[in-house]
Amino acid sequence: LLGSIGGSGVYMNFVGSSLHSVYPDIKPWAYMFMLVALELPLVLQGSAMKMLGYTSIIGDICLVIGMAGVLTYGFKFEHFQDLNLYPVFEFETAGESFGSVAFLFCVNFLIFPIENGMKNPKKFATAIGS
Repeated sequence: LLGSIGGSGVYMNFVGSSLHSVYPDIKPWAYMFMLVALELPLVLQGSAMKMLGYTSIIGDICLVIGMAGVLTYGFKFEHFQDLNLYPVFEFETAGESFGSVAFLFCVNFLIFPIENGMKNPKKFATAIGS
């Protein structure tokens, strides 16, 4: 439960910061409260979770379109230099990506131990709403 709450918090922080960078007129915490106001009623309705499963397909399609757009733009308009000129890690900016890195790490490394630790792992799909 705490892992899910923490993961949700990191995700909302990430989305709030990202939206604030696009529309800086609204504070990041206001975006987070808007997300909570949108998601909380859906989560409290058990039947809505099955409906939200279909939005995953739309999200996957949008992700592929976005990746194709970024890659097309990058290869068409950007001039890449030798990879040795790009720093792999800069200590000064490491904290800026901590939320995203922690979220991605926790999603991959918490889901399977939760499934394996369940009394009846075959019910895992129903526990997450799919």
